[in-house]
Amino acid sequence: IEGLYAELSYYILTAVEKRNTKIALRNSESKLRQSEARLAEAQRIARSGSWVWNIEEDREIWSDEIFRIFGLAPQEFLATYDAFLGSVHPDDRELVKNSVDDAIHKKEPYSIDHRIIQPDGSIRYVHEEGEVTFTEEDKPVQMMGTVQDITERVQIETQLRDERDKAQRYLDLAGTMILALDTDFKITMINLKGCEMLGCDESEVIGKNWVESFVPERFHEEAYNHLNKLLTLEYKDGPCCNFTIITKSGEEKTIQCQDTSICDDQGNVTTILCSAQIVGIASIEDDALMIQSLRDREEWWKDAFERSPAAIGIFDSEGLLIDGNKAAVELLDVKDREGLLGLSLFKDSRLPKEFLENVKMGEVARFRNTWDFEYVAERGILDTSRTDIIYIDYVLSSLKDSKGEI
Repeated sequence: IEGLYAELSYYILTAVEKRNTKIALRNSESKLRQSEARLAEAQRIARSGSWVWNIEEDREIWSDEIFRIFGLAPQEFLATYDAFLGSVHPDDRELVKNSVDDAIHKKEPYSIDHRIIQPDGSIRYVHEEGEVTFTEEDKPVQMMGTVQDITERVQIETQLRDERDKAQRYLDLAGTMILALDTDFKITMINLKGCEMLGCDESEVIGKNWVESFVPERFHEEAYNHLNKLLTLEYKDGPCCNFTIITKSGEEKTIQCQDTSICDDQGNVTTILCSAQIVGIASIEDDALMIQSLRDREEWWKDAFERSPAAIGIFDSEGLLIDGNKAAVELLDVKDREGLLGLSLFKDSRLPKEFLENVKMGEVARFRNTWDFEYVAERGILDTSRTDIIYIDYVLSSLKDSKGEI
């Protein structure tokens, strides 16, 4: 009986162990499937798949995401190395083959970007990495790697590069130096004219400190003070000023520059944009002559204004008199020029409506009217001692600013 119980106990324990083993296997399989599902979902989101290549059997195992990237169905495609190369863009096959050969023969993992062609002819860009596993005898047996779809990134980079090149072409057409400095005053961009002025190629300029490389040492302090004011927004748009620069050949040149600060969304300065042109001795003399000519012309007009036998008044855009010449003072018989100020043109009810409208529209207006000094004095329009009536010919024209406003 004891032997029977022992044998029965053995069978019961064995059955329980088998049942527990089956349950454990089912749990493990369930967890494995869940893990594989999570991995597949992660690869789908990252647009990145994994692969394994059995080198001896020339058989590859691809994850589902790689099939999607290549535009293939797992049931319709036998993954081999040659089949994979057949999907690589013809112009990129040599790059891929050389990278794989180096990984096998030189034990060098590779990381490359290349193009693939889907069955419908669409071209996709992928980033691929691979590494070989060797036996103890240094025999390559297996290669593992990943493939990530980077098509959107490449398209965005291409678009940005095209926009940058387009902007650079526009800048190169400018007849003045245009350059950009970062917050360390290093040059991040310069146009063709700027390179010509410095006597350098673009590669010799980009990354250089503007002050240390292209401003004579005796002017360093002045240049740094100017740039620091732009950096700290003491002034956002720097005043137009002259600076001395030094070219690659050691020649010093005077430039007239206009600088401005460019800020990010938080108001922090990210770039200082500079525009400059060469100022020669001749042009400085020309500027001085032009300024003197303008001053002489201004004095001539002031003299003509004051000496004119006709009464001349200057009104602001509201129609108030702000200046008058000697003839106007004498005609209206006021004590001095101050007595003319504030006289209103538009409030004079004796002037025809269309006359005032023409004046406001900026047209030349002409009108003849009487001026009754007694009427003017009684209503406090003007402090004058005259009491007679005279005829006045009005001629008014308007001066406009650059915005077309009177």
